[in-house]
Parts: sequence; C-alpha cells; structure tokens
Amino acid sequence: MALQIDTQALLEHLKQDRDELRLKLHLASMEIQDAWHEAEHHWDRLNIQLDKAAQEADDAADDIDQAAALLLAEIKHGYAKIKQALKH
Repeated sequence: MALQIDTQALLEHLKQDRDELRLKLHLASMEIQDAWHEAEHHWDRLNIQLDKAAQEADDAADDIDQAAALLLAEIKHGYAKIKQALKH
C-alpha cells in the first residue's frame, strides 16, 4: 500500500512539473521543444500503462473476491456439517 501512495505522490509531482514546463515551453528553442514532445510521448505511454494495470488489478481483485466467497461458503458448509454431527 505504501508503494501505491509513493507512486501517487510522484505522479502528482510530475504533473505539477509538467504543467509548469508547458507554460514556459513557448519561449524555448526547437531542441527543447523536441525534448518536450519526446517526454510527452513517454507521459502518454505511462498513463496508458497505468490505466491498463489498474484495470488488470481490478479484474484480479474481482477474481480474488469470488474465490474468497467460494472458500468462505465451503468453510461455512463444512462447519455446519461438523456442528450437525456433534449434535448426534
């Protein structure tokens, strides 16, 4: 969980840097503008990968929830059988 918080903080910091640089870019040389476009390409790729990872994590969490629910139901059924057997 700490990794997720650190990642979010880093993303927020990078977003702030990006916004500040975008404001100054209009005064920059062509070389700096090229570097900006390359960095923007990486930014876009990062966001696509993060979105994909988030979706995969959600899917995995759903699978885990379903498996846990099934196991809990099996355990509950097993305990009920034991309780019933102990009554006799």
